[in-house]
Amino acid sequence: MKQILILLGKARSGKDTVADFLVKEFSFKKFVFSSVLEEELKKKRKLITKQNMSLLGDELRKEFGMQIIAEKLLEKVSDEQKIVFVGARSPEEIELIKQKFPEAKTFLVEASQEKRFKRRNGLDANTLKAFFERDEIDSEKKGMKKAFGLADYKLENNSSLSDLLNKTKALMYNIFKD
Repeated sequence: MKQILILLGKARSGKDTVADFLVKEFSFKKFVFSSVLEEELKKKRKLITKQNMSLLGDELRKEFGMQIIAEKLLEKVSDEQKIVFVGARSPEEIELIKQKFPEAKTFLVEASQEKRFKRRNGLDANTLKAFFERDEIDSEKKGMKKAFGLADYKLENNSSLSDLLNKTKALMYNIFKD
């Protein structure tokens, strides 16, 4: 039985941490939406920044439709039995994955604004205003708010790393009992 997961969440909510844990502990293969944008920026010899990825994503979606990033990501998938997709932004991306993998489950990883801002790295904006502005743009322009509403399960990530990993493990055992 295939195990297909789509991880949703705002910047620095813990999506990649959960995905990396699934790779390590449950032998999932990880496919990241932003990797498509990074590859496109490399081809165009442009600097890989959050802003450039966002602008390129907007351009691609405007030209080819809201599902384009998912289409490009699905081209990389072969016959893996356990797949985790990280960072879907729109309902159309989720729907496209679920067309190919009807058994796919969506996980929303949530964390407070304060925790997320503390977790930012060098690619993220340094000011509160700029960091959270991205949330608003993604929520409204890309449909992230609607995408989050499609989540089958939620993982709250406002505590410790071990707490998040324990919640993830419990959820996995609950969903995939076999």
